[in-house]
Amino acid sequence: MALSPIPFIILVIVKVRVLVRKRYVRVQDALSNISSKVQENVTGIRVIKAFAQEDKEAEVFDRLSVKKVETEIALAKASAVIGPSVQLTFGIVFSISWS
Repeated sequence: MALSPIPFIILVIVKVRVLVRKRYVRVQDALSNISSKVQENVTGIRVIKAFAQEDKEAEVFDRLSVKKVETEIALAKASAVIGPSVQLTFGIVFSISWS
């Protein structure tokens, strides 16, 4: 009876692991987009200045940065589920075995 919550925690960990992996890929994609934009802007700085596009490029960079932060927050939220789930399950197992 004390081991009955173990399948539940295994299921939770597997499901959350898949979610964390997907969100990690999104974070890496967001970082890649920022890196690509920086490389593009550094390479084409003369063109950007010639056509007075500094403000537009800064806005694009800001949007990419916000997107990266949002994806990192989503990853942190998914990762934060694992620890409390394990602790809750082992707390239940301990209280069942102690009774």
